[in-house]
Amino acid sequence: MRSTAEAHEDQQKLTAAEEAVLVDFLVQSADCGFPQSCHNIAQYANLILNNRLGKDCTQIRDTWVGRFLERHRDRLQMHWSKPLDTQRAQSMNPEAKKKWFELLEEFVVKVGIRPKDLYGMDEAGCPPSDQGTERVCGGRGTKTQHKQKGADCENVTAIVTICADRTTLRPTIIFKGQNFMTKWADNNVANAL
Repeated sequence: MRSTAEAHEDQQKLTAAEEAVLVDFLVQSADCGFPQSCHNIAQYANLILNNRLGKDCTQIRDTWVGRFLERHRDRLQMHWSKPLDTQRAQSMNPEAKKKWFELLEEFVVKVGIRPKDLYGMDEAGCPPSDQGTERVCGGRGTKTQHKQKGADCENVTAIVTICADRTTLRPTIIFKGQNFMTKWADNNVANAL
C-alpha cells in the first residue's frame, strides 16, 4: 500500500527530489542566519519549477507553502525570527567555540585562577521596540531562529557582570541620548545603575 503522500506525488508541483533539495536549502539557510519567509520559499520553489518546465509554467503561490511545510513537518517548522547582528553571526561557528574553550583551559584552568578572582562581563543590545521580526522557516526542534541584520540600528545597552563564585555586580543600563531623565530610574527592580 502506498501512503497518501505517495499516491498524490504525481499531482504535486515539485517532484520529491526537488522538494528534498528545497528542504535541505531551507535548513542550511536557517542555520547560517538567513531563514526564509513563506513568500521567499514560494519564490525559490518557482525558480526550481521554471528550471524544469520553463518560464511559461504555472507559478507556485504562497498558499502552496503551507502544504509544503505540512509535508515536511518532520524537518521544518515556522518560527518568529530574532534579530542577530551579522558580526555576531559570523563569529558563532564551531571553530571559534572550540578555540575559546582551548584558551580558557590554557589561561584559567592550568594556571589555577581562583573562582573569586574571575569575573565575566557582557553587554547586550536590546532594540527599544520590535525591529523586523517575522515568521520564517527553520529546522524542526530549534527554539529560536536568528536572522542576520545590520548593526546600524538603535539599541538600549545592558551591561552585566558576574563572578565565577556566583556573586554579581549591579547591572548598568545605557540609553541613547545626551541627558539622563530621573524617571528612568523609577521602579528599578534590577537595582541597575
